[in-house]
Order: sequence, then structure tokens, then C-alpha cells
Amino acid sequence: MRGGLTHLEGTIGSRDGSSLFVRSVRPPQPLAVVGIVHGYGDHSGCYTEGLDLLAASGFEAQAIDLRGHGRSEGRRGHVGRWTDYLDDMVAFLSRLRQAAGSDSFVGQRPLFLLGQSHGALLLIHASLRGLAEVQGLVLTSPYLRFALAVPAWKLTVGRLCARAVPWLPIPSEIRAEMLTSDSAMLELARKDALALKIATPGWFFSAQRAQAEAIARAPSFQSPVLVIHGGQDPIADPAATRGFFERLGSEDKTYREYSVMRHETLREAGRQEVWDTIIRWLRERVPE
Repeated sequence: MRGGLTHLEGTIGSRDGSSLFVRSVRPPQPLAVVGIVHGYGDHSGCYTEGLDLLAASGFEAQAIDLRGHGRSEGRRGHVGRWTDYLDDMVAFLSRLRQAAGSDSFVGQRPLFLLGQSHGALLLIHASLRGLAEVQGLVLTSPYLRFALAVPAWKLTVGRLCARAVPWLPIPSEIRAEMLTSDSAMLELARKDALALKIATPGWFFSAQRAQAEAIARAPSFQSPVLVIHGGQDPIADPAATRGFFERLGSEDKTYREYSVMRHETLREAGRQEVWDTIIRWLRERVPE
């Protein structure tokens, strides 16, 4: 325990038996539970500051390493089927429901989910399949359209590999300075031994199909949602996020764009304003 907050680490099992790493920070008497799902190539350790901020504000915060990421099992950066990630979410949600005080669909404390980039795309799909037990979603820099121009030769090679060796690690086009302008966070990103510097063809093309489905089904999205994006994001196209938000079917939806921020608004310079926005939005949806 540090500063009255309890820090824990553990593992859960996904549907196929894959062991998934989870970390959590709990205040003495949580108002609600917030589950965090990282972006592609990231892991739960990228959000330790955010976990502490949420817990200090009265929220129990938990973060998962999806398969093939961080300290979880699985071939690095690869997924056999997009729905494997949804299976991971089912396991994570079961743990979060227990933290909320019940294994039923309505726990004693409200339950929220926060997803960054690829994690936000995953939460969109989870919501479209039904998240009756979740009171709201926070989507930061949702990965709905890749903003970078991928070289034609790499796309050609990737399509060939997707059939024969979908797990093949291919060097990523993403550089650390695309993520954040904050010097301390930039240094951490560059030194992060668990962060992936590759992408796999199997993941890339399955994510493209997931993006198309998410955009097409935006009117069917009904969850309360806060969407946050950086206006200078060079990875996930802000224009795609704005278009998606406008078409959302949710009656409770809020959009915030931070004009000078890059891809990782939660680790950007000036991020306290982002976290203040998130925490205020969460508190407004916690019953008194």
C-alpha cells in the first residue's frame, strides 16, 4: 500500500486458456471501477500514472495486458482472430464485475471502461455486442483510420504474409515522437522494453476490417461515451473520429479535441487537463 492506495498485480485466463496480466490500484472506499484497455504495442505499465490519478480521485482502476502484449502470453503483436481480443475482454469484464461487488450484470458500484487507440476500437466492438453492465466508455484517440501512409511495397508484402505467415513481425512506421511531445514520457517510451516496435500482418488487416465495421455501425452504438482526440495525432486520424462521433447513436455523448496534442493524450504535455475532463465526466455518472 502506498499513500493509502493498494497496488496489486495478477493474472486472469482468457477463453482459450491464455494467461493475461492485470494490474490494479484501489482506494480505501471506491466510488466506482474503471477498466483500462491499452493501445496496440502498449501495455498496462504505460498507464501507471493514470491508475494512480484515478484511484486518488476515488476510482478503483484496473488495466489489462491484451494477448501478445506486455506481460501476457501470446505471440507478440499477433492475434489469430479479432474476436480473440473480445474473449480477453470477457475475462477482464468478469474480473471488473467482481471488483464492482457482483458477478451479475449490475454490480454494487458503477463500472466504466477506458480504451486508448486500438483499445478504444476494441471497446467500440464490445459495446456493439452489448455492455449492459457498463455505465459509460471513455475512448481516447480511437484507432478508426490509420493516418500514416503505408508504403505500397509494405502493403503488398503484408497481404502476401497475411496468408502464409500472419504472425510475421514487420518493423512499424510509428516513432516515439508521434506519441507525445512530453519529454519525460517520450524518454520512457523510447526505453520501454515491453513496448512493441513491430506490427504483424494478421493484426493489421484484421484491425482494418474492424475499423470498417465500427464506422459502418456507428448509429447502433448506444453506450454513454466520452471521446477524446489530439488534433495533431499523426497515427489515428482525428477526422475519422469526428465523423464517427457525429454518427453515434448514443444519447449521452461528449467530444473533446485538444488541438496541439499528439496520439497519446493521456501521456501528453498538459495531460492533467485531459485527466480532469475524464474524472469529471465519470463523477457526473456515479449515483450519489
